[in-house]
Amino acid sequence: MKQLPALLNDLDRLNIRMGAAIAWCTVGMVFITATVVVLRYGFSIGSIATQESVNYLHATLITLGGSYTLGLNGHVRVDFLYQRLSPRHRAWVELGGGILLLLPFCICLIYFGGGYALRSWAVWESSSQPSGLPGVFLVKSLIPMMGLLLLIKGLADMLRYALWLTNKEGGSAPPHTTGHE
Repeated sequence: MKQLPALLNDLDRLNIRMGAAIAWCTVGMVFITATVVVLRYGFSIGSIATQESVNYLHATLITLGGSYTLGLNGHVRVDFLYQRLSPRHRAWVELGGGILLLLPFCICLIYFGGGYALRSWAVWESSSQPSGLPGVFLVKSLIPMMGLLLLIKGLADMLRYALWLTNKEGGSAPPHTTGHE
């Protein structure tokens, strides 16, 4: 039980590294989009594959960056009531929300997204455009990966709240789920 907080911190650090790596997709998207614009309007050259590469990077950023955003507490929430709760009640809300909402969502992403990706892998799906990019099956594989990463981060956060609520972690303040403190 004493190794659990250390493991949770390791998972947070891994999530932070993943987020930092995925953030580079944004730089690639900006560079490629600028190149597409210059080529199209400056030289009348168009490339479907280049445009699709921006979509691939965007899909990667959104799907694999979801667990990082969860760690930052950056997902949209309605907090007009939440902000008025005591730290203990907030911890219960976080734990309950994780169990009732996040876990089923992750399981659905893994199960249905996994089937969706497997069907795509079975035919080595590529772009529907004649000069588009191959590897649509890789992009579709990001969906169950998103579910898995969110599941790992969500479980780590829920365990942290459960430890805090049962006073096993020993702190008087509620756990920090961002891992950035």
